[in-house]
Amino acid sequence: MCLTLLKDVISKDIKGLTIFMDNYYGQFKLGVKLNELGFNFIFTMRKNRLKELWSYVHGMMKSERTAAGKCITFNSAYNENFSITSWDDNGSNPTNFFTNMRSEIGDNLVKVDYGKEKQKEKIEPSVAAVYTKQGMHVVDTYNQHMSVNKKNVDIKSYSLRRLRFFTMIKILLINSWVYFKQVNKSNVIQRKYLENLATQVYQLKTNKS
Repeated sequence: MCLTLLKDVISKDIKGLTIFMDNYYGQFKLGVKLNELGFNFIFTMRKNRLKELWSYVHGMMKSERTAAGKCITFNSAYNENFSITSWDDNGSNPTNFFTNMRSEIGDNLVKVDYGKEKQKEKIEPSVAAVYTKQGMHVVDTYNQHMSVNKKNVDIKSYSLRRLRFFTMIKILLINSWVYFKQVNKSNVIQRKYLENLATQVYQLKTNKS
């Protein structure tokens, strides 16, 4: 399905174009195909896809202690630019990454400033930092909310519906920011883009009034 959606893109200049996918779509075979077509990519992957591989990686990770916590990276024998990373970022399960951008982003740990009062800096794998910078963590959060166990949560509750609604809005805004940068060849940061967008929407509403 993903490759079908990319047919229109493949005919264009895709040099330097990076595709980000959450673990709902991320698969090893898809990554190999995208690499053959000339795309860069960063996926998160579910453990049940290549279950034996991720079980082995998670087993090895238990003895790994880094500044980012439990984290381990393997470089693929299939392609020297492929790498897989598993990182226990205090979630219910480790986050598994698969990318063909090893030479561009490295496989080291980096400091990331999220501007939060309680935790301004966080150390995490470079692949996770790039993934998060594109807003993909919001997509992952949305998927978690959409797959809530119905036995434990009232799906019809106002708070849950509101949470899902605003998460969808966040995804739409982030997608518009990514699209704006690509179309306008702009490096505008996400915060500045959203501020300008909010101002334009307000002015549009004011003019109509």
